[in-house]
Amino acid sequence: MKRSLRFLAALLLVVGLHTLASRLMPWFSSTVDMFLILAIFSSLGRSPAWSCLAGTVTGLAADSLSGGLFGLYGFANTLTAWGAAQVQQRIVLHQPVTVGLLMSAATAVQMTTLAVLFSLLLLGSEGPSPGFMLLRMLTSGILGAVLFVTIRRFERFEKKWRERRGRRLRIES
Repeated sequence: MKRSLRFLAALLLVVGLHTLASRLMPWFSSTVDMFLILAIFSSLGRSPAWSCLAGTVTGLAADSLSGGLFGLYGFANTLTAWGAAQVQQRIVLHQPVTVGLLMSAATAVQMTTLAVLFSLLLLGSEGPSPGFMLLRMLTSGILGAVLFVTIRRFERFEKKWRERRGRRLRIES
């Protein structure tokens, strides 16, 4: 329950950041997919079923803000989050480099899925250029690794703080 509430809070934060960034820096929201990063982070250490749910919710949130065909990002993020959950069950992801590589690979899977869906559903539409895909993979990988390090440091700080707080509150008789 606590993790679900954290996910919803993070989703609200990502929606707010995406809206703000698209107004101030229009290039940012097309270069960095914060919804995919949230879906991948929420799939780390969780079951594939939870990852599918997180991918669907983040993808539909991205669809609602994109103004395009509804459901494309929902399907692509669901597929990508499920794949990331399968990978993390087989590979230990405790290093920022491996998390960054997972984010980059997940971005490549998502972009490829979106390109296939666009070509099937919107005949005559052109997919993203390879340069754009590489840029998006790099930014997602770097941002994912930086967020991974930041979150781990915060979790360690919180754990130490709770231990110190628990020692101070002991009542001895």
